[in-house]
Amino acid sequence: MALVTESLEPYDGSTTLFTDTWQVRVHELIGRGVAEARRRKGLTQEQAARRFQGRGLRTWRKGTVGQLEAGLRRPGLDEVLLMASALEVTVDQLIPGEDDERVELGDGATVSPRWIREMLTGELHRDTPRPSADIPYAQFPVHKVMAEVMHRLGAEENRAEALLAPILKWAEQHNVKLTSEDWEAIFDTPSDTERHAARRLGIEVTQLKLSARVLATRALWGLPEFDDERDRRVGNLGELEPRSRQAHRGLVTRQMLTELWAFLDEVYVRQEGDSDGER
Repeated sequence: MALVTESLEPYDGSTTLFTDTWQVRVHELIGRGVAEARRRKGLTQEQAARRFQGRGLRTWRKGTVGQLEAGLRRPGLDEVLLMASALEVTVDQLIPGEDDERVELGDGATVSPRWIREMLTGELHRDTPRPSADIPYAQFPVHKVMAEVMHRLGAEENRAEALLAPILKWAEQHNVKLTSEDWEAIFDTPSDTERHAARRLGIEVTQLKLSARVLATRALWGLPEFDDERDRRVGNLGELEPRSRQAHRGLVTRQMLTELWAFLDEVYVRQEGDSDGER
């Protein structure tokens, strides 16, 4: 058993708390549980060994019990069941410990002794809801992954807000009403056309998507999505040769990129220049 300081960091990235906990292996807990149950029965280690032998653990001796209680022996599930039977206790009663202890069950998986007891009794998965503070501690690798994902999403959203702030400011100044659906849409998976267009303009895809929606709201574009607006402008090319279709589509794309460039120039360059002049 070792005293360690662990961080308790919630998924939402709020303040990280630290707490001191005792790190312990499950076989060490079982050894303690057997020792406590044995003493409650008023048995010596030798007497307990004889009981174990009578339940089928024929090779167990006083020294075997001593090794188990000292945390030097790792009993199998069959041995734990037979010891519980010999000591006339349930298996969960062989798992002592408080919520300030952490039991390593696997690579990156740690739980409290109470979690193990409730797992054994079925209490952990009861149907009746209970407050989160009453749920025993458990930390699995997936929890760490979720925390990292939430942290990255939060950082990405903060970066996007700073990057898109000039466009939002321009929209507000020009009475362009953007909705929550507009904001959510700019984080949708971009199309190959949108990625290519953003690269040609030297901007982020989110900037391109938000700019397209502003232009559509201002009625400068007919549709808020880059691909949809391009298809609208291209129209029906069924009678044209493949090469002519491609050329016409390319012409429309370049025209849209020119319009986006002019808008972004006004937003990021002229607006910044006006701000400098005011200062």
